[in-house]
Amino acid sequence: MFSNNNRINFKKREIIISSTKCITGHTLSMSSALEVSLCFLFLKYNFIAGSANITTLDKFGRGLKIIRKSIKANPKVILNNSSGFGGANVCIVLKKYGVNLKN
Repeated sequence: MFSNNNRINFKKREIIISSTKCITGHTLSMSSALEVSLCFLFLKYNFIAGSANITTLDKFGRGLKIIRKSIKANPKVILNNSSGFGGANVCIVLKKYGVNLKN
């Protein structure tokens, strides 16, 4: 994903996990476009939407920062996974314009 001189040290960064599907529902062929649009809003307006309707985390999710309510944040990079019918799966990385990730 990144060349050797542009690697990101994820150990220094907090990784927040969220899902918007519980808010938007099944949008079928529009899901990827909608999710990317939401990610751009998160980057521009400095927030991350929470994962609604989670009452109990699976034991494998314990220790991960899965947010359940929207939070104010300053995301610099967003990784979006979108899985569609028939194997139309997409993963895209979005970075806030002008942000230096080398630090």
